[in-house]
Amino acid sequence: MIRILRVFILLTGLLFFGTVNVSAQQKPLKIVDYNVLTGFQKNPAQAAVFVAWVKTIQPDIVAMEELSTFTQDSLERMANRYGHPYAVLLAKEKAAPIGITSKYPIVNVQKVTDNMHHGYIYAQVKDYHLLVTHLSPFSYEKCKQEISTIIVKANALPQKDKILIMGDLNSFAATDSVAYKEKGYKRRYGVIQLLLEAGYTDAYHAKHPATAFSYPTKKYTGGKKQFCRIDYIFLNKAARKKCLDIQIVKDAVTDSLSDHYPLLMDMKP
Repeated sequence: MIRILRVFILLTGLLFFGTVNVSAQQKPLKIVDYNVLTGFQKNPAQAAVFVAWVKTIQPDIVAMEELSTFTQDSLERMANRYGHPYAVLLAKEKAAPIGITSKYPIVNVQKVTDNMHHGYIYAQVKDYHLLVTHLSPFSYEKCKQEISTIIVKANALPQKDKILIMGDLNSFAATDSVAYKEKGYKRRYGVIQLLLEAGYTDAYHAKHPATAFSYPTKKYTGGKKQFCRIDYIFLNKAARKKCLDIQIVKDAVTDSLSDHYPLLMDMKP
């Protein structure tokens, strides 16, 4: 009888822990992309607000643009505060740094700055290939040159793998054109068109065809009359199949933390 009881307890324990492990594996992978406005306006108090916000969102990966004044060490320290033990930073002289933080190891990192205004980071996290960038804010021809370079890199990766191209692309999508009233917007559709022609999917538009905006935020509207979407995550076919949803996160924190709203995407495990 005692032997039977021991076997029952052992099997119950295995079943319980097996269920916990399966549950953990089935949680969606959460990915955030966020232009954080000159390193949270170079204000430690604003960075603390960001840390608290990330703790509530609990993303697995955070990609950031405009990490001004950050170093590799300071990014690692901030990331550790919200539970990300891994971080990489690309800091080019006279340009705004780009960074990635993650709950999981960030491997095979490449930091590319040649022929780029800010540059881009290529890295792998789990079974995802990430290309994070901030395209030139000054020349749209430069934007097209930069995205062409990134597309060549992305196309050289195994297409059966999940590939994400993300960041502040300083570009507009023709699918949002109904919302653009000011002259000159049409000439800035080229970057997005290049991505679409290369076979990548605009994740937000695929899930939410209605026009939305990621810039400017409530605090930074000021005299700006034109709202626009310039922050994107593009997916290859393999990644598109895994995308559950993507949101432009608009809440009490993101209304004022930056002049951009962040993207939050959920991916099937």
